[in-house]
Amino acid sequence: MIALCLILTAVRCATFPAPIPPPTNPTFRALAEDPVVHDCFANILLRGLARQEAESAAWVVLKVDHYECIVWNSTGYRAEVTFHGEMPFGVVAVVHSHPPSLPKASQKDLETARQLNVPIFAVTPLAVWVADPDAGILPVVQNMAWARPGVLFSAAQR
Repeated sequence: MIALCLILTAVRCATFPAPIPPPTNPTFRALAEDPVVHDCFANILLRGLARQEAESAAWVVLKVDHYECIVWNSTGYRAEVTFHGEMPFGVVAVVHSHPPSLPKASQKDLETARQLNVPIFAVTPLAVWVADPDAGILPVVQNMAWARPGVLFSAAQR
């Protein structure tokens, strides 16, 4: 569109501004420290625990100036949860529950993170792990009841 504006008159170009580039993806640490995203993690954890052995998941979507948690309307199983449909615009992460006995993000989570180019968070009552497309599989927080209201991740908890 910019090349087209160079050929057209200035008046015409003014009606077709250059597209605004999308914001860069936030780091997984910055996401985990955001209160809305933290609440999303807690929501998915509670859904996963309520469903016993079935995983739950959500998209973390960046709206203009805030994050939104869009819970998947999907079928979860013990070792996986799947989504059928179109990925929402603005997805910056995926969060899903893991059984407490398997807190670490899996190799499949890492493959999905690389396919979608967003971090995939795995949440359990005492841990949050991330499969990051660039950094690999890392703990965000371990051995801490992180999902309590008012508890946010900080450098001291990593």
